[in-house]
Amino acid sequence: MGEIYCLGSEDVPKDLTRSLFYFEAAAEAIPDRQKHFTEARAHFKKGADADNPECKYHLAQLLATENGGGMNLPLAISLLQESATNGYVPAMNELGMRLQRGNGIEKNAITAIGWFLAGAERNDPAAATNLGLCYSRGICVPVNYDRAGSLYAKAGSQNYTPALFLLGGLFENGHGTEANPVLAYANYSRAAALGHTLGTKARDALAPTLSPEQLEEAKKQLAPPESGNKPANKDSQTRPGIPRRPPSHARSITCTFAHHDLKPLINTWWFGSS
Repeated sequence: MGEIYCLGSEDVPKDLTRSLFYFEAAAEAIPDRQKHFTEARAHFKKGADADNPECKYHLAQLLATENGGGMNLPLAISLLQESATNGYVPAMNELGMRLQRGNGIEKNAITAIGWFLAGAERNDPAAATNLGLCYSRGICVPVNYDRAGSLYAKAGSQNYTPALFLLGGLFENGHGTEANPVLAYANYSRAAALGHTLGTKARDALAPTLSPEQLEEAKKQLAPPESGNKPANKDSQTRPGIPRRPPSHARSITCTFAHHDLKPLINTWWFGSS
């Protein structure tokens, strides 16, 4: 399946993310796991040699480990930079994280923020969350919970669980907004329902402090509206494993921060890619 999705066909659209998933699944399931990672490297190298930024990203991920062959971190970073520079959004976030931590590349938190900003502006929830963390923690920018909340809300509207958890924390502690335990509980609950362990723990810790009325209100925030006999929204007709756009009732839970636009951030900051 990994090779099928990597190459694509008339019946199966090319999908490199799924391709890597199947190569990794095969490697986990079969004793000779390195063979499958080696095959994945070979397939992605073909695409990388053809200057495909998505292939460069996936090849970089493999080269940053010993899966499928020896580790080559300098080449992995080079491919990651090329992929990000050529517009592949997941590479922007990955490069930002490596720059922020100094992982395989000289530490540069300023440039890291630039890549997070580039990814967030292209609607990548992970990049938006990482940019929000920079504002929450004052990493190379003044602490600004309002902007952090706006970014978490943006990512949370895509059901990105770390953002939902962090947004719940802002509501619980009253950072950037009035403390609102109901919305905190609702966002923790959304994260928990999507499998976020810390979201589950935070929800369960907050629950005893809420009144029955507050818990009921939080449940209303989570409950979908009556659908009646309306036809299914086209947004729900997505491929398996690809998150669909969350319904309006779910997005409303994050609405306190959602009115903020990223344009002022883009106008304020400009970072080079090196």
